[in-house]
Amino acid sequence: NAEFKAATAGMDDWAKSADGVKAKLSQLESTLSAQKTKLEAYSEELKRQQSAFDENGKRAAELKAKLEDLAKNGVEKNSAEYKKYESALAACEKEQESNKKSIDSLKITVLDQQAAVNKTEAEIGKYNKESIKRICCKIQKYIDRPRRGDDSSPAGGQWPPLHPQDVNISIVLGTVALFCNSPF
Repeated sequence: NAEFKAATAGMDDWAKSADGVKAKLSQLESTLSAQKTKLEAYSEELKRQQSAFDENGKRAAELKAKLEDLAKNGVEKNSAEYKKYESALAACEKEQESNKKSIDSLKITVLDQQAAVNKTEAEIGKYNKESIKRICCKIQKYIDRPRRGDDSSPAGGQWPPLHPQDVNISIVLGTVALFCNSPF
């Protein structure tokens, strides 16, 4: 945002300026890159939490099976050995609960971050479309301008020299025609 504000500080109407649109697109692309990095980090953390949840689930199942074996073999529930496994199972289940809450929270965070990425991508698309529309309008005005010898030509029949951007107008027209899917 700081780069965008600096680039547009002296402009009357940045939205109508090529430099302003370029600065805004640059800022949006920078934002998008940061958002995608965050999304990737959140997704990786979600995978780690899911893996920990799965591992704790396996460990809890093993501890439950061990407690059942101890009970089948006549080990008292008040014995130190039984209590050791019972305590380990309680700790494992508590960790499972914590992992589940983290996973649920991270799923929401990942969805929110994906929505932010989608929104920024849509905004970039909007600015790209607006830029193409402006270019198309300028090209159309160039095409529709009076030519030498027209009744509407300026005094003396001389037109001002072409701007450097107009020199390769045929290349631009062809490119825009392909992009816009309409011939000029």
